[in-house]
Amino acid sequence: MKRELLLVNPRHGEGSKYPPLSLIWLAAYIEKYGYIVEIVDAHALEMRDEDLIECIVKSDTSFCGFTFMTPQADYVAGIIKKVKQIQPQIILLAGGVHISTVPNDFLTKCPELDYLIVGEGEVTLLELLESIIQGKDTENIQGIAFARGQDIKINQRRALLSNLDELPMPAWDKLPIHKYNVVIPERDRVSSPGECLSISSERGCPFQCTFCASGSVFGKTCRSRAPYKTFEELQYLAKKHGVYKFFFVDEVMTLKEAPILELCDLIEKSRLSISWACCSRCNSTGLTEKALSAMKKSGCVRIDLGVESGSPKVLKEIRKGITLKDIYRSHKMIHDSGMYTTTLMMFGQPDETIDDFRMSLKMLLYLESEVVSMSPATPFPGTELYSYAVKNNYLRVAKNDWKEFDIGNMNHIMRTEHFGYNELLDMAFYGDGVGDIIAKLSNYKWHGDVNYLNTLKSYISILLDVISWLPMEHKVLWINLFLLKRSKPEYVNKIINTMPIALKEIRSFDFSLNWDRVSNTLPSAGKNTMKCMVFAGTSLGLTSLLNNLQYKYGNNLQVTVVSNDDTAKLQQECVTNAKSIDGLLGAFDAVFYLEDRKRFFVLFNIGLKSFCYRFFRRISKQFIVYPNMMFWEINLENILIALTGIKNKKKALKTLLCLPKNLAYQMYLTLKTKEMRLKEIIIPPEAQ
Repeated sequence: MKRELLLVNPRHGEGSKYPPLSLIWLAAYIEKYGYIVEIVDAHALEMRDEDLIECIVKSDTSFCGFTFMTPQADYVAGIIKKVKQIQPQIILLAGGVHISTVPNDFLTKCPELDYLIVGEGEVTLLELLESIIQGKDTENIQGIAFARGQDIKINQRRALLSNLDELPMPAWDKLPIHKYNVVIPERDRVSSPGECLSISSERGCPFQCTFCASGSVFGKTCRSRAPYKTFEELQYLAKKHGVYKFFFVDEVMTLKEAPILELCDLIEKSRLSISWACCSRCNSTGLTEKALSAMKKSGCVRIDLGVESGSPKVLKEIRKGITLKDIYRSHKMIHDSGMYTTTLMMFGQPDETIDDFRMSLKMLLYLESEVVSMSPATPFPGTELYSYAVKNNYLRVAKNDWKEFDIGNMNHIMRTEHFGYNELLDMAFYGDGVGDIIAKLSNYKWHGDVNYLNTLKSYISILLDVISWLPMEHKVLWINLFLLKRSKPEYVNKIINTMPIALKEIRSFDFSLNWDRVSNTLPSAGKNTMKCMVFAGTSLGLTSLLNNLQYKYGNNLQVTVVSNDDTAKLQQECVTNAKSIDGLLGAFDAVFYLEDRKRFFVLFNIGLKSFCYRFFRRISKQFIVYPNMMFWEINLENILIALTGIKNKKKALKTLLCLPKNLAYQMYLTLKTKEMRLKEIIIPPEAQ
C-alpha cells in the first residue's frame, strides 16, 4: 500500500470561497512523516460531482479523507458511496466538527466510510495511516470511529496537542490560492480571487455558549501558537503568494493582551504592509486601548464582535458571559481607535420574546456598526440548543436532515415557545433589513465624505433599495430613528417598543428564484439556438451560471460574457461549443446580470440596461443573479413590490410619490440634529 493521501474539500454552495485550513494543517503534518499528500478543493475549483469522483478514482491514492460541515453531511455521504462503489479498495476517511459531534449518525447513514477521525486530527490520522500500512490492529486507536457490519465502535478521544508550535507551517502550496475570495478586512466587498485569505493563530474557545459546537473538536480550551509562528506564515503568504489581506478566523484572538502586542510589534517592525481583521469577545482581557492602538498600527482595520442579543435575559440564558456594558464599551473603544466593527447577532433563542428582539434592534441602532449580521439561532448537533429543540419537538425537519442545518438558512428550522416558523421568518427578514440600513448609515457617517449632497444620495440609495425586505415606510422610519436617537431618546424607545414587526405581505411575493425555477421559465432546449447575454459584474458564480446554461442547452447554447462596464469582453469560460455573439444589442433570448454588490446605484444601472433590452430589443427574460445562484426576475411588478412592499400598483406609485416629502424631512432632521457629523457612540442608560 502506497504512502499517499488525498484530502478533499467538497462543494458547499456558492459565494465566498474560504481555504480549508484544517486540510492544510493535516497535509503539512502528515507529509512530514514521508507521505505524499495532495488536496483537491472541489469548492474553490467549482467541480461537478462527477468530476470530483473521477478525480479521486484516477488519483489511485491509498487513502482519501474528507472534511465538511453539517449541511454537507448527506451530500458527502453520497459522494463517498459512489467512490467506494467504483474503487472499493480505497480507504475512505472523514473528520471535522460534524463528524466529531454525531459519529454514530454518519456511520449509520454511510457504512461505506472506513474510518472517522473524531476530534483533533493530526496525531490520530498519522497513527491510523501507519497502522493500516504496517498491517497493525486499528481497533483501539484513540480518536477514531468505524462500523463493522451492524456494529459501530467509537473509541476514546485522544488528548489535545499541548504545543501547537510543534506543528509545521500549513501546506498553502497545495491550494489554488488564486481561487479564494474571502471578504476583505474593510468588508466593503468580497475580495478578488487570491486577494485575501483566512488564517488561524489558535485553536479552541474556553467559553460555554449554548449554541456553539466548536468544542467538539478542540474542546473548551484555547491554545495559541507563538506570535512569531503566525508572523512567519503572514510573511510567507505575502512574499511567496502576493497576498496582503487576511482574516483571522480565531474565535477569541484578543483573549490575552501580550500575544497580540507581540504579533503587532513583529508586523510593524518588519514593515510588512498588510491589512487584516479578526474576531473578539466584547469582554476579552486582551481588548485594551493599548492592544487596539497596536492592532491599528499593524494593519488591523476591522474587529468582529459576537454580541448575539441586546437582551440581558437572553445573554444570561445562552451563557454568553457578557453584559450590555461590555458590548457598548467594546464597540466604542474600537470606533475610537479608528477601526470598523462588525456586530454579530442572532435571534430565536428558546425563551426569547418579541420584547427581547426589539432590544436587539435598539442596540443595533445605538452601536452604529459598519457591518451587521443578524441570523436565526441554528441548533447544530452537539449543542445544548439542539438538545432543547429535539426534546421539545421544535424542529421543522427531521433531527438529522442535515442539509437544512445551515447558518445562512433564513427559513428557521427551529420554532420556540413564543414564535412559530413563519413569525421567525418575519423576524429574520426584518432584522436583516434593519441591520442593513444601520450599517449603511454608520459606514457613511464614520468613513464617508459627509456633506449634504452625499447624505441625500445615501438616503435615496437606502429608500430605493430593491433588495431590502423592509417596506418603504419602515425604511423611512429607521432612517428617522437613526437621526433622532440622540436628541429624542424617549420617542425612539416608544416607536421601537410599539412598531409592528410583520412582513407577511411583502414576504408572500417571493422574487428569489433558484436555478430550477428559472430554468422552467426559459424556453426548452430544441433545435433552435438559445442566445444569452451575461453581464459579469463579478467572477463569483460565473462558472456555475454558465455550467447551468450549458447543462440545459448543450450545443445549442450561444453566449456572450461581458464585463460590467459593457466594453471589455471577458474570456469565454462557458463551454467548448459556445459561440460568441457580436454586439451588445443582438437578438438575445435571455439576459443575466451577475452581481455581488447590492448597492442602489449598481442596481439602478442594471435597471437602465434592462429597460433598454426590454423595450428596444423585446427581451422579456432578464434576471439579476447573485453568486449563490439565486435569481431575481426583472419586471415592473417585482420592482414596485420590492421598492414599496405594496402589491397594488396605484398604492405603490402613491407611496413613491411621497418620496420627495420624506427625503425633505430627513434632510431637515440632518441639519437640525447634526447626527451625521457627531463621531461618538451614545450609550443608553441601561448599559451605563
